[in-house]
Amino acid sequence: MIILPILFYLGAQKIAPYLGILVLGTPVVLFPLGLSLLIIGLLFSFWSIIVQRNIGKGGPLEGHNVSVSPKTQKLNTTGPYRYTRNPMLFGTCTFYFSLALFLNSLAFLLLAFIFTVFMITFVKNTEEKRLLEDFGKEYASYRKATSLFIPLPPK
Repeated sequence: MIILPILFYLGAQKIAPYLGILVLGTPVVLFPLGLSLLIIGLLFSFWSIIVQRNIGKGGPLEGHNVSVSPKTQKLNTTGPYRYTRNPMLFGTCTFYFSLALFLNSLAFLLLAFIFTVFMITFVKNTEEKRLLEDFGKEYASYRKATSLFIPLPPK
């Protein structure tokens, strides 16, 4: 949550002159929207980490046969996982979008959007595959009933 925003900021500084439009709008509009996204992003990020650690007894992220954390022992379907299958990712991306608004940077917003699309694709192709292998029908039912990324009311 610290390194990527710094990289986005540095990258935004490099690509901003090529976009033509350097700012998103007036601070009067952007600040309340950015603050709202910041609160939502941090809420989902930390809430999901707590639930994942306490209920799931691990984490789902794995890439190229390297685990970032111990594998999830129990499928999480409560807390923020009732609303989205990827609350950590939603929270992190929402946090990055809030930073783009605070910085009033179209380039930062573009980089955050590219990151979001990349991560959703990565999660769909790796994490979901592993969770389906580990939890079978339980995960298949959960996947049908719960949004991939955007939090929605439970079905």
